[in-house]
Amino acid sequence: MVVRPFRSRKPKSSPLWKCFHAHFDHFTAAYPRDYQSRYGVLRGVIPEVVDKFMQCGDFAKGFARVRCDECSHEYLLAFSCKGRWFCPPCHQKKVQIFGAILAESILAAVPHRHFTFTIPQMLRSYFRFHRGLLKPLCRIAHQCGVVRSQARRLKSSSIVRLNRGASRRDRGAS
Repeated sequence: MVVRPFRSRKPKSSPLWKCFHAHFDHFTAAYPRDYQSRYGVLRGVIPEVVDKFMQCGDFAKGFARVRCDECSHEYLLAFSCKGRWFCPPCHQKKVQIFGAILAESILAAVPHRHFTFTIPQMLRSYFRFHRGLLKPLCRIAHQCGVVRSQARRLKSSSIVRLNRGASRRDRGAS
């Protein structure tokens, strides 16, 4: 393994950070008037996640001093938000760790199949406003895979991931 020198990232130079810094306050103020009727109430977790993202990697919000026992080299490491899905550097780290755990500890050395279960478009808005139904829906999708596998005399297991991307209508396409 090649050891590279540590380079501190500069989160405030990121285009995503700049965009949220410039526009998120206006967005949250305008949300009830402009978006709430279409997308529902702005969930409290969203401003919380954005606030953590805005503080991620900021030395003013806290840091650790890291020291190599062998060569005594030291550097400062800013605390991260440890956010998943939203903060790109933190998400990338979690995805890499999860992938390594899957490959080393969970998945058997057998062929695997990837299946995509799609919610019909006419039901998507219902699940958007009734998020508690997503977990039972995932269980049903898993059970469908089990039944399909049993019919073919195969063993089955699932790793379920929800993709909450915008529908074509939400992106403005016709």
